[in-house]
Amino acid sequence: MAVVRTKYRGPRWVRRLLGPLWVLGLWFALAGGGLVDDKTLPAPSRVWSAGWHLVADGELQHNISASLHRVAWGLAIGLLAGVALAAS
Repeated sequence: MAVVRTKYRGPRWVRRLLGPLWVLGLWFALAGGGLVDDKTLPAPSRVWSAGWHLVADGELQHNISASLHRVAWGLAIGLLAGVALAAS
């Protein structure tokens, strides 16, 4: 009986993080090297800064609340329509 040996690849959580880290590194490289127009794909630091300002101003929380409100209304209308159609 032959013993099959597998190569140790490291912990699974580390392997799962490699893909997103690779994409983030590529994003940094493309933005930092000037290979992509800043209006097309802004640098990750600019995206992080803009997001932080939205949180600090309270605008992000307000917009998330408005979106969740719309989702709740859409779900309620859809449920009512579905129940009404199923009952008929």
